[in-house]
Amino acid sequence: MRYLCLFTFHSTVLVLLSVIYPLSSLLSGAKLQSFKWQEYLSWQRKVNEAKTSAEALKASLGKLNQEKKHQESKWKTFFRRTRLEEIQVVKNNILYLHNIYEVAVLFSTRRSFLLIKSKSG
Repeated sequence: MRYLCLFTFHSTVLVLLSVIYPLSSLLSGAKLQSFKWQEYLSWQRKVNEAKTSAEALKASLGKLNQEKKHQESKWKTFFRRTRLEEIQVVKNNILYLHNIYEVAVLFSTRRSFLLIKSKSG
């Protein structure tokens, strides 16, 4: 029994190697490019400059908005409605029910089909 288990393990290893070896030989032909550190560092500098300029722009816009807004009273801010209450979601379930009706009820048993059939015949 022990020899049978070793044989199945050995055959499994051989199958895996027969699959992995051709793949590795195919991939070894691909050339690896060296990593270009100077380009990476210059890219990092540009990203950092863009982040700092964006933060400065946000800060300046925030200052402008604070200057324009007059301060509301505490009671108005406390009793003000949230924006979520103003949004009304309208869901149209009639369309879905009509689709279920189309699938569930056969065309020949529908009332509209029977009316058309009786008019023509």
